[in-house]
Amino acid sequence: MVDTNYSQQLSDAFGFLSPEEIEVIHRTLNLCKDAPIVLEIGTGAGTSLLSVLESRPMSYITSVDIIPSAVAPRIKEAGFSSDRISLVVDYSLNVVKTWEKEIDVFILDGNHNPDNVLKDMKAWCPHLAIGGYFIVHDYGDGNRMWIEKKEVVDKYARYHGLKLIDHAKALAVFEKFSTKRKRQSSKKVTA
Repeated sequence: MVDTNYSQQLSDAFGFLSPEEIEVIHRTLNLCKDAPIVLEIGTGAGTSLLSVLESRPMSYITSVDIIPSAVAPRIKEAGFSSDRISLVVDYSLNVVKTWEKEIDVFILDGNHNPDNVLKDMKAWCPHLAIGGYFIVHDYGDGNRMWIEKKEVVDKYARYHGLKLIDHAKALAVFEKFSTKRKRQSSKKVTA
């Protein structure tokens, strides 16, 4: 039997995502087709991955982390099949070199350094389908590094066809509307 509240149990145990953030992931996945292709950077305890499965159990998920995760037994314990899940222990920028699929949902919760966030976005967002969703965790919400991360994400989004559509605490969801890059204005704005 599938446990559709397992992500909340992980949240209670590890505190990586709040109940409000889990709900945003559920809302976003409910907008997707039945079997979306999901790329997650930052497997962690598996809270995001299990949130995806709770909404879309037929998802094809690739979860990348540099640290081996204990999520595999959690997937089974929650009653989900792991047939469509690939847990990859590597750096995301190594994985993208051979990636050929279009992504429906891109979850970024790996290295929180703003420079690394930008590298991941530049490498992976071109694989995100038009109408696909970019979910980013630790987006703003008071912590200095997260505020800098938010600034990097917002700037990239503004010029690469991503629009903020949902947000809770430190989790934000952007929808990809365009592949065209907008040019930055060279004019200075004065108040």
